[in-house]
Amino acid sequence: MSEKVNELTKNRGLFKLYESFTSDEEYNASRCLSYSILKNLHDNPKVLIEEKVEEEKEWFTFGTLVDVMLTSTTEELNKKIFVNDKVPSEQFKNIAEYIVANNITDITEATVENIYEKSGSAVNWLPTTKLKRLKEECTSYIVLLTEHKGKIIVSTELMLEATKIAEVLRTHSWTKHLFLSEKDQIADNIEILYQYKIKYIYDGIQCKSKLDIIIVDHDQQVIYPFDLKTGHDPFRVFANHALYKYKYGYQGVLYKEGLDKFIKSHTEFEGYDVDNFKFIYISRQSPTFPIILEMTERCHVEFRDIGVKNLMYDIPPIGDLMEEAEYYISLINEDKIPDLPYSLIHDSGLIRTEGITKPYELIY
Repeated sequence: MSEKVNELTKNRGLFKLYESFTSDEEYNASRCLSYSILKNLHDNPKVLIEEKVEEEKEWFTFGTLVDVMLTSTTEELNKKIFVNDKVPSEQFKNIAEYIVANNITDITEATVENIYEKSGSAVNWLPTTKLKRLKEECTSYIVLLTEHKGKIIVSTELMLEATKIAEVLRTHSWTKHLFLSEKDQIADNIEILYQYKIKYIYDGIQCKSKLDIIIVDHDQQVIYPFDLKTGHDPFRVFANHALYKYKYGYQGVLYKEGLDKFIKSHTEFEGYDVDNFKFIYISRQSPTFPIILEMTERCHVEFRDIGVKNLMYDIPPIGDLMEEAEYYISLINEDKIPDLPYSLIHDSGLIRTEGITKPYELIY
C-alpha cells in the first residue's frame, strides 16, 4: 500500500520546480513568441519588434485585478495593487502617466508642448498656460504614480466590483474546486498552480505561455488548464463569439499544445495527458454565476489546422501564423523591418471575396 502511495505522490512539487521562469519580470523580458503577439501577427507584423505597452483600458485593468485577487497571496496582492480615488481628469491623467512612463523630469516651457502632443492632449493654450495647468493638475498624481510604479492603480469602486466577482468564482459550486486549500489538494493528490509560466518549441519557434490555472491530477495523470475571463458580454454571447471575436481560440490551442510539449520535455511526467482547454467566464452584467467554456477537440483542430474565413472573421490556422512568424523573424535577423502582412505580399495586395452566399439563398 505504501509503495502505491509513494508512486502516486512522487511527482508532487516537481511541476513548480520545473517552471520555466522564476518571476513575472523574467517572463515579460523574454523575447519568446506569446499569444498576445501571435493574435495580432496576421495583420500587424510589427508587433514582433515593438515594445509591449501595458493596456490602460478599464476592461483590461479589471480582468487583471480579478486574476491577481484569485491567483496571488494577500502579500503579493498588496505589492501589485494600490487603491486610489484622487485621479485628475482623463486629459491630465494621460499626461501624468506619459511623464512617469518615460521618466521625464525636465518639464519646462520648452518641453511642455511635446509632452501634451505625445500624450494625446490637443489644446490651443500658450506654453506658459500648459505648464501652469500641468503643474496644478498633475504634480500630486505624478508623485503617486512614481511611488507606486509597477502597481495596478484602481478606484475603490472598481476594487469592490472585482472583489465581489472574485468571491463568486472562489465559492461557486462550479468553480470552487479551482481554489482548494493546500490541505485539500494533498488529500486529493492534486496540485493547483497559478500563473504557471512555461517555455516550449512550437513549429520550430521558441514560445512562452502564462497559464492562469492548471490542476495536476497525479492519480489520473491528467493536467487541466484554465484561463480566467471577465467582460461585459452576456454569457451566451461570450460562449458563441469570444473564441473568434477576441481570438481566444489561438490562446486555447497555444496553451494546450504548449503545455503538452512542456511536460513531454520532462521524463518524470511520462504518461501525463493535457485535457481540453477551458475558459472560466463571468459577465459583469450578471456577476452571480460563472460559465465554463470548453474548447472541444473539433474546435481545437479548427483553430490549429483549418482556420475560419467568412464575412465576419478572417482567422488563419495557427500553423499559418507560425509560418508567417518564421518569415518575419528571418527579416528581423537581416535587420529589416517586417511592415507588410505576409498574406498581402504573397498576393501583391489582393484580397478576394466570394460574397455572402448564392442569390437564391438570400430569398429562400
